[in-house]
Amino acid sequence: MRHVSLLAEACLFASLEIASGRLDGKSRLPGRLAVLGMGKLGGRELHYASDLDLVFVYEEAPGADGARRDFERAVREILDILGRLTAEGRGFKVDLRLRPEGSQGVLAVSFAGYCRYLEERVQAWERQALLRARVAAGDRALGRRLLGRVEEALWGRPFTNEDVEELRHIKRRIENERASQSGEVIDIKLGPGGILDIEFTVQALQMAYGACHCPVRTPNTLKAITALKDAGALSPADATTLRSAYLFLRRAENRLQMVSEQAAEGVPASPEALGTFAARLGYADRVRASGQFLAGLGRHTARVRAIHEAVFYESDLTRDAWALPSGQKRRRRCRKTTQAECE
Repeated sequence: MRHVSLLAEACLFASLEIASGRLDGKSRLPGRLAVLGMGKLGGRELHYASDLDLVFVYEEAPGADGARRDFERAVREILDILGRLTAEGRGFKVDLRLRPEGSQGVLAVSFAGYCRYLEERVQAWERQALLRARVAAGDRALGRRLLGRVEEALWGRPFTNEDVEELRHIKRRIENERASQSGEVIDIKLGPGGILDIEFTVQALQMAYGACHCPVRTPNTLKAITALKDAGALSPADATTLRSAYLFLRRAENRLQMVSEQAAEGVPASPEALGTFAARLGYADRVRASGQFLAGLGRHTARVRAIHEAVFYESDLTRDAWALPSGQKRRRRCRKTTQAECE
């Protein structure tokens, strides 16, 4: 996952150099441009068919007129370079829906406009998405300032009961939509105990504990699980369960997409296709491969679902996060909102 993510960052960097005209040593952009990597790119957890979730933010140079059009043109060129079909194949699809206003918003957002969005309009689910924000390319000084504003939006305000209920509503809607799908595939991402259950569990705990436990403020899921264990938000047993399940499921997801060369809905449920897929995962006994895979999958997803329901649906996240692991006294909110201050 890390290697695919680093490849994506290199491609993003190169496309930005081309689009900005910096290959000749001088940028033609009327200011600075920073690129936030979100989602799995932000956590350096890409799989073989991942889109790149990106947000482009610019700051125009003093006196620059019509700067937005130039930055929009540069973003369009970046999207064309990354998505172009060549003799070596296609690069990376880009998803810009996490920018302000979603698919209806401008391709490149001004720094001032993005800060207003963070201060005035950001919702709980958007704050959840911002947990994985990271500067992936572009002007580093602008990127650091931008990330500082993101961290203020995350940790400078409380995580309320209303925020928790909004996230629960979104998760229930996803589960209801998934329940209406056919049983032709085994959904290792959206199914009960799947990847999304792990991510929602971890991210809800990050939002709850991040205000007073700086180390949990990481975009990487595996690092977050370790940090949450150290903070007392997860028991050692639950942390081990989530880590093992996450690696099992992401390995299966990667193998599936290496074969299909595109984002797949899930593991094929037919006995023949499932046996072939299980063999690709390394189960040596071809006769029993599908049964062994299903047994392992069942163990992992059952344990993950139990943790997810206990943490995400049943616990009081806004209360428990303020207590020390012993529960004897409440912990004070950390006054440091940015990761740089914490370090």
